[in-house]
Amino acid sequence: MATHNAYLAYKRDIQHLLYWIIHASNSIVTSGVTLEDDEASVTLNTTGKITLPVLVFMSKLIARHISPIPTLIYYLFHRVLGARCFSCSVSQQGFFNNPDSEIEKSYVCHHQFIDALAEAFQALGGDKWAAKQEISMEDPEHEGTLEDVIFSQKFSTLKINVPEDDEGDEDGNDEESDQEIPAATSVQKRQPRPGRGKKGKKGKKAKKQQKPTNLDEVPLESYGIIEADIGTITNYLMAVRALWKEWCELRSFVQNTWHEVAYDGLNTAVAGQLSSLAIAMIKRSESTIFAEFPGQDSYEAVVQAATGDNLDRVQRNFTLNLFAIGLDPTKYEGRDIIIKEQLLIHAYQDLVDFVADFQATRSGQPTPSMMAEIHDWDPNFDLQGSSKEQRLKWRRSYTINWLYDLVNLFSHVVVQRDTRKGGKLAYEKVDWSIHGKWHEYRRLFGLNEFAGVVTTLAMQEPGTNFKHRILPHHVFQLQCIVDSMTISRGWSMSGLRGHILETPAREFRPRRDIDEFLHGTGEKGESKGFLLGARQLKKSFDRNGELHGDPGRHKANSELLGSLHDDFAHWLGTSKYKCGLETIPPSRFSNTDSNGLWEYSPFLCGVGLMDALELAYLAGIYILDRVPEVMMLVHLHNLLYVKQYISEPANMYMTLQAIYPTAFFAGGKVPSFDSRACDFREAFIARTRGGGSRRVGSDRHSIAKAIRKGPDVHAILNPQANRFFKTRPHVLAYRQVDWNFKRIPDAKTKPMDFLLATLHATKKKQTVEPLAKGKEEHADTRDCCGAKPTSSKDGGLDEISSVVSGSCSEIDLPGPECERAPDSKGRAIGSKSDIDGETEAAAHPNEAGDGIDFSGRDLLRVLKHDILSEVCGTQFHLSFSPIWVLAFCNVLFEKIEVQLSRQNNPLFMRAYEAEDTASSDKRIALTALALYEQDDKCLKVMANVLQNSNKSFLEFVYWDKMRFTANTPEELANEDIQHEREVGGDACAVM
Repeated sequence: MATHNAYLAYKRDIQHLLYWIIHASNSIVTSGVTLEDDEASVTLNTTGKITLPVLVFMSKLIARHISPIPTLIYYLFHRVLGARCFSCSVSQQGFFNNPDSEIEKSYVCHHQFIDALAEAFQALGGDKWAAKQEISMEDPEHEGTLEDVIFSQKFSTLKINVPEDDEGDEDGNDEESDQEIPAATSVQKRQPRPGRGKKGKKGKKAKKQQKPTNLDEVPLESYGIIEADIGTITNYLMAVRALWKEWCELRSFVQNTWHEVAYDGLNTAVAGQLSSLAIAMIKRSESTIFAEFPGQDSYEAVVQAATGDNLDRVQRNFTLNLFAIGLDPTKYEGRDIIIKEQLLIHAYQDLVDFVADFQATRSGQPTPSMMAEIHDWDPNFDLQGSSKEQRLKWRRSYTINWLYDLVNLFSHVVVQRDTRKGGKLAYEKVDWSIHGKWHEYRRLFGLNEFAGVVTTLAMQEPGTNFKHRILPHHVFQLQCIVDSMTISRGWSMSGLRGHILETPAREFRPRRDIDEFLHGTGEKGESKGFLLGARQLKKSFDRNGELHGDPGRHKANSELLGSLHDDFAHWLGTSKYKCGLETIPPSRFSNTDSNGLWEYSPFLCGVGLMDALELAYLAGIYILDRVPEVMMLVHLHNLLYVKQYISEPANMYMTLQAIYPTAFFAGGKVPSFDSRACDFREAFIARTRGGGSRRVGSDRHSIAKAIRKGPDVHAILNPQANRFFKTRPHVLAYRQVDWNFKRIPDAKTKPMDFLLATLHATKKKQTVEPLAKGKEEHADTRDCCGAKPTSSKDGGLDEISSVVSGSCSEIDLPGPECERAPDSKGRAIGSKSDIDGETEAAAHPNEAGDGIDFSGRDLLRVLKHDILSEVCGTQFHLSFSPIWVLAFCNVLFEKIEVQLSRQNNPLFMRAYEAEDTASSDKRIALTALALYEQDDKCLKVMANVLQNSNKSFLEFVYWDKMRFTANTPEELANEDIQHEREVGGDACAVM
């Protein structure tokens, strides 16, 4: 499994290494080969656990009997040694400045581990392998993937030493004849050589073949080295440093992304999605790591382990060594870092103080002491002209005020009802999570889970201990929320440069993209917003019901539209809170903007907009799948173009076919110039026969209810239940797998192995091959209408690779080498970079997804390309409005019906006036007749309507500005690099 956390990579390497060593040792025992006297005590391992002395013993045993040792095993040793050497040097340098003697013991533990591992490495010939690496970097891929080597349990032939005769020379130094036999072959134990053991002692008989009883049932995760309690402390400190490094790196990326939003117009939904993925990475690493250390998973425990009891005292021991790229790596500039920023201390303290203050009264109002501190927050405060202390005070005031609004809004339904009933509800016992019963009432978009966590803490009884319930990803998420606002005001933080100040983004409004989605107007003043589109489509449904004499014909679809419309209008980008809620204190931002919860939070606007785009898309294709007008017009348009009633294909229909290549025509087979008349009708009938919804009418109530409940609607509107429009963009799939992209099934999105293969190939190219001095740019020849929807796979491996290769900029390169574990000749066999000890050239050269180490920043760059493409690029899935397309197609059909009715067209009369025509099938009947009989007058009317109402597909897109000019991974990588230069990328920081 690929990983972007240094400690998880280290643990995975240890597990793989032990798996191979233990199985190799067992294979020797069960083979019946001749054993030396000092090997006679070896037994089968059936637990997957060994001590360090046993590791050394097994390595020496393997070295005598198995040859050659797979190169990948040396790579694993190389990586593990590098990670441990770095942690050892950290402890030695007083990295934590903790007077606790346990830290000193940790240093000794590191040394013992390194010494044993280095001895095992050298016993297997690791020093010889390391020597060869100085000449050329071997490519071990000829041996197969890491999975092939580790898990195949097919070991090389055993090398057995057989003497020429039973007598040795006087010195006891017989010449040995090495013979190789298959591992399964059993041989007689040879006579002991003179000089070995006591005189006259006979060699022991070869062991009978044994079969492991339990080892095959031991999961990989259970393999490990048995260490004393201090070994657990040492591993915990390594885990803490790795998590710390990860959130520093991801915070830097997220800051750069929000800088691009404020200063360069990046869509807030893209930044919101990337931020959610970054938070999920921290959460996933945190849960995986701390499963090994029960009770030590809180943010408070992590910081305690990292700094000890006195944070201020250790500040002087945190420095950055800044190396000049391309110059002498021994020369660097030392600089102190702001340790509280790197550890997110301010965000944590603000959260803790808010919760404690809210608990004091649980009234939704700050206590007098807190009020005095935060009451005068000014959104237009001059950050550039203020001191660091003033900026920190301003940020703290904003954070606590914003948290008060968040909890007051999120809890208002419960508080209002309880107040009206006399206030008898125990708030500390309410389930405030997204799975609780009160989540049925919509209050937010995009941030419900975080709001539920904070509200749960704030609603506890006064004085309740809650710090142990605050996890690192909670603090990281709050930091991202705050950073998105401060960056828009011209203030960001860098590990390299500290406070970075620039002119505020005067033209930026956090609700910019939400307003365009809901109410946006095109360049010609025509609204393309969702709200108007929903109202227009509902009106067309009403007219269609009157036409067919069935007012309830579209009741379910109208209810769905109405629910979405109302929730978007009342809770997206705004809330009823801004106008005041009965029994709820007014907004803490009322002096400047009572809608400050949204107006002062680009992060909330971003994640909220992404949530809304997903719902709009799911509801849109849900309705498209059940209302046939778009399907009919696509088929009629194809006939009219093939029969040359229209000279050029209409952009809108061609783009729809490109986005959904198999939805309109079975198997994507479109009738063409050489098709028979019946082919056009049969292609249409194949898409309408038995076209009833898979969901019965009673489902409409659960769907409307789910809209208000939030997360449930994503499951209920699952496109896989649709008949035709089944496409679920992988951007939507992230939510389905709780933002863990590795769990996305291949059937729902592009294979994630492809992304991982890209990262692996690029990693290998960067570490083994010299960087190319230039790269030819490939023009993006895709039509802006989306005739060929893009994905990162379309461009091939090189295209996506440019995202990662582009990440190596003047401020974003692997850190220089640090101390390495020496081999027997003093050469370095381990290395470290950044603050986690990852080795520079020892990235696993194995198959994608199996043992790859890459940074979260690299991964997010790859994912950014696809998110941007779907939100506001050439894939269009989330940028176009199915609601507006369907409303437009309904209007076109009404125009066709009016003109055909005026002409008393025979086909029209047969379809609409015949007694045997079902009232629900009039338009379907007309379309089928037109496709089969191809009446000239009827087709001319249809062609005239389509040509006179020909709209570009882009007229149904929410955004006036699409990202067509920066849609390739290479272009995005270059933009990312530029933003990192401006905001301050921290990837090359070495603590």
